[in-house]
Amino acid sequence: MSNERSIDDGESDSSKWIRNPDGEIRRIGCLLVGVVVVVLFIFGQADLLLEVPFHLLAGWYRFLSHWNESGQIVWPDVELAGVFLVCLTIGIHQFACWLTGDRNQRTTNVAATGPARELAKNAEHQDDPGYSGLPEWSWLLTFKLTTAVLVLFLAGTAMLGMAHQTLWLASSHGNLLDNTNHEFIGRSVTKARLRYIGEAFEKYHEAAASLDKSSNETDPATRPVQSWVTQLLPWLGPEAARLDKQVQRNVAWNALENHSVMQTAIPGLQGRYSGRLTTDDGFAACHFAGNMHVFLDGRILPLREFRDGTTSTLLIGETRFRHKAWGDPENLRNPAVGLNQTPNGFGSHCTGITSFLMADGSVQQLSDKISTEVLRALSTPGGGEPVLSDFSR
Repeated sequence: MSNERSIDDGESDSSKWIRNPDGEIRRIGCLLVGVVVVVLFIFGQADLLLEVPFHLLAGWYRFLSHWNESGQIVWPDVELAGVFLVCLTIGIHQFACWLTGDRNQRTTNVAATGPARELAKNAEHQDDPGYSGLPEWSWLLTFKLTTAVLVLFLAGTAMLGMAHQTLWLASSHGNLLDNTNHEFIGRSVTKARLRYIGEAFEKYHEAAASLDKSSNETDPATRPVQSWVTQLLPWLGPEAARLDKQVQRNVAWNALENHSVMQTAIPGLQGRYSGRLTTDDGFAACHFAGNMHVFLDGRILPLREFRDGTTSTLLIGETRFRHKAWGDPENLRNPAVGLNQTPNGFGSHCTGITSFLMADGSVQQLSDKISTEVLRALSTPGGGEPVLSDFSR
């Protein structure tokens, strides 16, 4: 009797997955969750148990709030997307109607010439020789199918984004468990804003009548010097475009006529971290500065003057201390003095990393330990110094 019971128990253990696979999966899942919780407590990361669910549930809201600071809606692109969606919906509907109609037509032909049993496939439709078993296609089905296609497209895009971010996190500098949330959110927001400024530079060069002469050449006798931000205003978003129409360029940037304009903050020019949003004079601060070797005499250097190449020349970088007003033409710094080495130099709140916009529109994150020689070579647009291809490491 005991032998039979032991045999039955052995058989029960061996067939456990067959009889109750869901219960075994739940048991293993609970065990893994318990192990993860214990590991987090051991390494002092128990706060992630609250942060991760919060960001999964409410991260979309924080993303939209950050995007609203530096992003803008390009209505022509929205209209083009709407036209494409309408055309896609009509195309799907027409194709589905043709497909179901062709199936019904072929079924009708078979029913007209085939044996009588072909007409009795469904007792409810015995009197309908054209019945094919397919429902009549409607616009409701078209909308459902179009929605499914869009959801699959968005899901694929999200998966690609997750894969890209995972690879980026794995190859980034620093410890992933060291201020993970704030560090990586700050770097991502900074990179996005620098790319936005880079797009404005590209549009500026496209709109310039000649690459030899900027629209803001320094001529002290006839025109006060303006900042590089002032020259990019038409392409820095709707708010900046509105300010561009109010700037008085026939007087100095800090003249009384320009006070109200220069005291207005521009979305995308202030950093992720809470810092000084205004200067000592009450003007709106800019948390990015230009490379003093590129912006000469208050003008934007033409692309053809970057003899060292646009991919290896620093254009704009983030600053940590002593921010200047976005309208100040002296909002320039020297990268060659080092990163996070002096309050008047370039620097970042992120540990060991400072982000720069390159002259070609790309964004590079430079380590604070980068050599002075490499920084000097990256600072000059036509110095002829050799630059290593992996200088961002």
